[in-house]
Formats: sequence, structure tokens, C-alpha cells
Amino acid sequence: MRAWLRRPWVRALLALLAALLVLVAVGGVWGLLERRPGDPRSDRPDGTSALAALVGDQGVDVRVASSVPSAGRGPDAPWTLVVGLPDDLRPEQWDRLLADGPTDVVLLSPGAPTTEHLGLPVQVAAATSPVAQPGCTDPSAERAGSTASAAASRAYTGSGLACYALGPGSGYLQLPHRGTTVHLLGTGWANGELLEEGNASFAMQVLGRHAELVWLTAPEPEPEDTGPTGPEAPSLLPPWWLLACLQVLVAFAALLVWRGRRLGPIVTEGLPVVVPAGEAVEGHGRLYHRIGAREHAAEVLRGATLSRLGRRLGPSDPLALVEVVGTQTGLQTEWLRSVLTGPAPTDDAGLARLATQLHEIEERVRTS
Repeated sequence: MRAWLRRPWVRALLALLAALLVLVAVGGVWGLLERRPGDPRSDRPDGTSALAALVGDQGVDVRVASSVPSAGRGPDAPWTLVVGLPDDLRPEQWDRLLADGPTDVVLLSPGAPTTEHLGLPVQVAAATSPVAQPGCTDPSAERAGSTASAAASRAYTGSGLACYALGPGSGYLQLPHRGTTVHLLGTGWANGELLEEGNASFAMQVLGRHAELVWLTAPEPEPEDTGPTGPEAPSLLPPWWLLACLQVLVAFAALLVWRGRRLGPIVTEGLPVVVPAGEAVEGHGRLYHRIGAREHAAEVLRGATLSRLGRRLGPSDPLALVEVVGTQTGLQTEWLRSVLTGPAPTDDAGLARLATQLHEIEERVRTS
């Protein structure tokens, strides 16, 4: 068995399989983390998984669509279309969505691009009021009571039913358009906002008007041909591929543990020779002398002295330490600066002199 595993082509095949598993796992995790605002599968503060779950608990059939063609539905029963990122849609995509005949269209925080593409007589502005009262006769708003808006909320001004005044406009605007009812919901729908005031109650009532709801997330790129299309092509990966990858990773970890227990811990043994510290220092000195590393030797000597002086006097900065040493010992500051931070010696005599001067400075500090 082991001889078979040692063959080069077997090792190359195993390495290729491992790389493919890693790529698939990374791709799956990246897909989970790539959720955008308004996505009912996202648990981030700007996601809408909580609102989608609450609406589903009311008996509404919530279906997530990631493309405009898949968001369509037959006109046999009333249904609601929710658009998570309405500003990302093009005019022709809006035409296709409205042609499918949704009873109600709920737009989450739409901006000026959306109102322009749809031709809505609505002006968009930034909300300025943190809490708003219904201020309208809409039954959903009256049951929900006051709502709270986030810092990046939007307010709308236009002809229609307006609720929740937020400074320059309203946080909710309802108006008829092209055979459907459009709801502009500027705030209160994200995971991080639902628990504030009556946000959850009002958002659930706006989205839960009908038994079926289609939630369009960020639309994927579409081909230029916008003619009739058949059902969506099936995914190349089965729905259980991510779970299978996780199981493979768990099995691999178990294999590592099993092999580690079989081979046992790493064998340790003591050093055959104990080298005294004095001999080690002498050996380093001879090595520095042989290669002429005076600059490095001077740096080591000065670094050791500065470290000991810093621990005793406080400052760690060399220039600040020079001032403190001069004040405490009475030594000249210029001389101290030359010894502690000056250029490296150019010969062995200068290096020996530097060592003596450093020792003298430490003695003066110790006895002062």
C-alpha cells in the first residue's frame, strides 16, 4: 500500500484533488460572505434574513430570486415583489419585472436612479429625523406606531400615501404605477433596525399583504437577448456539495490525528554539551574579530548599555537617555552622545576604548 502511494503520479493526483477541494470550499465560503444589503439570506446588519423569516412565519411563501427572469410569476393570484437593490436594475429590467404583473412592488431604500428609471414623480432626500410617527391613515402604519430610522435612511416626497415624516420627506411612500402599487420603504427593514420602535411590525405588514412573495436580490448579469427564456439551467454542483466538502475536511483532520497518535510524540533529547556563557561570549568576540565586524560589535555593546541604562533611569529613547545620564552624572552631553550614539570605531583599539567608556558610564550612573 505504501509503495503504491510513493508513485509520483499518485502523489500528483492526490495533490490535484486536494487543491480542487480547497478551491471549492473557498468558493462556497466566499459566496456566503458576499451577501449584499437587502439580501434575505444575509445575517449582516444590513441584510434582511430576520425580516424574511418573520414574513415567512406569517404563512407567506417567500421565494428568493437572483436574476430578473427567475423573479417572474404567473398572474393567477396576487403576489408581492420585493427588490433588495433597486438602484442596480436597468430600465429594460424594470420593464420585464412589471410586465410579469406583480400586485405590489416593495422597493428597499430606492434612490434617484430607481425613480428615474421607473418614471416615478418622486424626489429622494436623506432622512434627518431619528424617530417618526405614522402621520397618515394607513392601517399598517397606525398598528405599527412610531418607527426609527438609521443614519443612512432615505426620505421621499411625491404624490401618494406618505407616512413617517423624516425631515425633507417621508420614510414610506405608496403610489400606483403601471398597473401595480409601488411601496418605497426608506428605513426600518434591515436586521440591525428591526428591533427599534415599530419597525418590524410595519415592515412585516407591508411585505405580508399577499400569500406569495418573490424577493429579488442583486441581479446577476444577463445575456443581451431578453426574449422568452425557459427554466433556469441547473447548477453544475449538487445542493449538498458544501456539506460534502466539510465532511472531507473533517475526515482529513481525523486522519491527521490518527497518524499522529500512531507515530507517537516527537522524541526529545538533551544537548550533548553544555557551553558556559563566558566561552560563548569569547567565541562571539573572536568571530567578530576574525571577520572585522567592528560596527556590529559596537552596536551590540551600545545596545546592551542603553538597555541597562533605560531600565534603571526610565527613558528608552537614546537621545532622551543621554540628557538624563548627563544630568545625573554631570558628564558632558556631547561626550555622552558620541559614546552612546556616535559612529562605529574603525579599528580594534577604538572598539576596546568604546567598551571601556561604556563601562565607565554605567559605573557613574550606578554610583551617582
